[in-house]
Amino acid sequence: MEKILCRWLEKKRLVVNPDGQVHPCCYFGNYHYMQTHQNKDNFEKYWEEPAHRLFKNYHENKDELNVNKKSMKEILSHDWFVNQLPDSWKEQDTRHEICIRFCQTDKDEWELEIEEYEK
Repeated sequence: MEKILCRWLEKKRLVVNPDGQVHPCCYFGNYHYMQTHQNKDNFEKYWEEPAHRLFKNYHENKDELNVNKKSMKEILSHDWFVNQLPDSWKEQDTRHEICIRFCQTDKDEWELEIEEYEK
């Protein structure tokens, strides 16, 4: 099984949406915003699938993951960032499609850095 190497987390970068929600990357931020603001009627049913439970858990804890309500230190030490997100990468069926599309690789981190450097 290929691994997930989250370049955003590796570089200690995050996204804070205008509403204060803190996300591990822009892909998650955009996805969460679209699901909760544009797909209001169906998003909760959609998040019942195993690979989408990560977002369901995020949404259930959204107040605790919002910089307008909690400190960044509290947010980054929250179970969602510390355990749920990295644990979701351990099995293919629990990986979110965003992680698969943008961060799944058969390469090691140093190989990716070399490729970036050579561009």
